[in-house]
Amino acid sequence: MNKNTTMNLEKFNSSETGDLGKVNSIVGSNGETKNVDSANSNISDVVSRFFYDKLQKEVINLRKYCEFKECSLNAKDEEIKMLMKKIETMSKAIQIESKKTKRKAAIRETEVFSSD
Repeated sequence: MNKNTTMNLEKFNSSETGDLGKVNSIVGSNGETKNVDSANSNISDVVSRFFYDKLQKEVINLRKYCEFKECSLNAKDEEIKMLMKKIETMSKAIQIESKKTKRKAAIRETEVFSSD
């Protein structure tokens, strides 16, 4: 675990930073980056800032995406609640209509039997 790993980034091109060339850095077991040469410190800082900015933009985009999805899910939940209320109302209306038809049928039967 205490072994240091050397990481080489070669020919890294970006529209924001340009050609950074070759960057040598040592990554310790705790994830801390140490510069090999003091001359490469500026390049490493640029790379670090570049990656930090990219990561920060990605986090912001993911948060926006999650917020959008959450709003979408909330809207769908509300729509489901409305549909459930409509289903309850329709089932109550069906029950009332069936009771009315049963009453009408019973009244007709009693009228038929009473008129005979």
